[in-house]
Amino acid sequence: MTLPEISAWLVTQNIGVANVTIFEDFMPPTPNSCVTVIEYGGRSTPDIRAFGQAEMIREYPRVQILVRGEPDDYVTPRVKAQDVMRAMTRIMTTTLSGINYYTSTPIQSVFPLDRDDLRRYVFAFNVELFKAVSTT
Repeated sequence: MTLPEISAWLVTQNIGVANVTIFEDFMPPTPNSCVTVIEYGGRSTPDIRAFGQAEMIREYPRVQILVRGEPDDYVTPRVKAQDVMRAMTRIMTTTLSGINYYTSTPIQSVFPLDRDDLRRYVFAFNVELFKAVSTT
């Protein structure tokens, strides 16, 4: 599954700690400063099956990365989001949790997505992954 694989990668890149400052699929109310990885629909292309294969062996999932900071702090979560983006672009022909990942390509630059009721800025960016199909 893509979310645990990406979360584990971010831990190895010193972005944070799983289930403490890095979360999958939701952004909890605390802590203030955290990173969330959300999976959403990717694209389908004719090359997802190798020649002669009856089933899909590659996929292009997409994830959105959210980075939130302390109240009224614009700079720190913005810089952290850039750090996370750099970490994501280092995924290139590597194995994450036993699954081959070929590329990780940001779809756009980091952008301010929201400022919540507690005045915490949330920055975001989206990434397209090219990988082998996860087995779990």
